[in-house]
Amino acid sequence: MRIDVRSRGLRISPSMTQLVQRRTRAALRGMEDGVESVLVNIEPELDDDGTVQRRCRISVQTHFGRFEAEECGQDAYSAVQEALGKLTRRLARNAALRAA
Repeated sequence: MRIDVRSRGLRISPSMTQLVQRRTRAALRGMEDGVESVLVNIEPELDDDGTVQRRCRISVQTHFGRFEAEECGQDAYSAVQEALGKLTRRLARNAALRAA
């Protein structure tokens, strides 16, 4: 499974890239056979009160189609974790529907 980590408007360190890849692999454990590729985009975003947030968009290409999730957080770590949670719930729901 290929996991690409990209950013726009901020610098992502190699250790952050490795952490995101590890967390993504852990979140998708057991689904690896159906996953072709994963793209994680992290970028800064201003919220309504002018505070800089980190937006994480994750796109997963599977044999059954594309699944996406996005989330904002105060830092990149929390945004990635929340987006991965959404994504795994969507993938699990889809797998349950396919099995029914």
